[in-house]
Amino acid sequence: MPDKRWDATAVTALKQRFQHAGPQEILAWAIAEAGSFVLATSFGAEDMALTDMLWRLRAESTVIMLDTL
Repeated sequence: MPDKRWDATAVTALKQRFQHAGPQEILAWAIAEAGSFVLATSFGAEDMALTDMLWRLRAESTVIMLDTL
């Protein structure tokens, strides 16, 4: 059975809520919703931006490295 939080109405509401939100606000919401967070990183530019945001949010999270060589 699908999780009712993610039905079409809920997704539309989230889309409207975050339409003008910055990435930090969206990430903070995702962490609060999940309760825990794991970031898989190869230390590319986008990954470093997310790692920095996690640090600034003081999020209880785990960062794991992916070797992409």
